[in-house]
Amino acid sequence: MCRLAFEDIATVSDAEYQSWKRAAAARPAYERDQVNVGTASLLEYLQETEPDVTFWFCLGADAFLDLTDGKWKESAQVLHLLQGRIVVLKRQPDSSKVDSTTEQVCDAALLERIEGTPGSKLLSLPSLNEVSSSQVRSTRDERELESMVIPAVLNYMKMHKLYAFA
Repeated sequence: MCRLAFEDIATVSDAEYQSWKRAAAARPAYERDQVNVGTASLLEYLQETEPDVTFWFCLGADAFLDLTDGKWKESAQVLHLLQGRIVVLKRQPDSSKVDSTTEQVCDAALLERIEGTPGSKLLSLPSLNEVSSSQVRSTRDERELESMVIPAVLNYMKMHKLYAFA
């Protein structure tokens, strides 16, 4: 899906697939379909195969909070491997839709967490729309999805019975 979404603007790496292949190769053949690698495995793979590259990890504010709350597979290992090289992308909310008091509390909690993760940086982006990956995964309403993803990605989701189309 990433290749479909970014085909006109970027090259999409297959490093995640390569790290899965490496993990699967270490397992007996009958277990290979059950191999589930996480972000830590991907980071280890990237650091081993590209030792001269300094990788930064970009993720949304909600995902950052989940990562630092330990909700990710191997959260502590991910944070250790990144050594603070994290850029947290925060959407600037539509002021007509947000309770400013709630937003201020959320911002304060996020800033506190970023300050507690040395090296991390916050980047507030006004250009991001209000679409979240959770919304995309949970809706089956094609009209709604058409406003969230490009047609090629929507077709791929339907063809491969992904997310709510499963």
